[in-house]
Amino acid sequence: MKKFKFQLATLLKVSEHKKDQAQIIFAEADTKLLVEEEKMEQVLAAYEQCLQDYYEVTKKSIGIDELKTYAVYFEKLQNDIKNQQEQVRIAVEYKNCCLKKLEEEISKLKTIEQLKEKKIEEYKTDLLQTEQKELDEIGLQIFKRNVR
Repeated sequence: MKKFKFQLATLLKVSEHKKDQAQIIFAEADTKLLVEEEKMEQVLAAYEQCLQDYYEVTKKSIGIDELKTYAVYFEKLQNDIKNQQEQVRIAVEYKNCCLKKLEEEISKLKTIEQLKEKKIEEYKTDLLQTEQKELDEIGLQIFKRNVR
């Protein structure tokens, strides 16, 4: 009997490649999210430090110009925080999108692999049936020779 050949082998390879690509993209999205979260922590730390400095300075006498400088800097930091929150939100959405794509590719790959396993089982069953038929034929021929 001929050797087993899965007719969808090319599709299986393509699906494996797509799954690998989706894994790479997901890992990149995860790294991007971590970077954005780290930036957020840095901006919040800068804000906290500025707040601490402001409280220290206000314990002493402070001029109007210095108050204006702090006010402008606080406003800038608050804008930075809002912008960074938006960047983190975008990174989370992108990561979730990449995860969904990865799950879809894994699902497609599993479906094809299950089909391949089913085809292998069918091939083995056919092979066993063919062997059994041949053995039955051989046994029948031997029996006929012995009867004569």
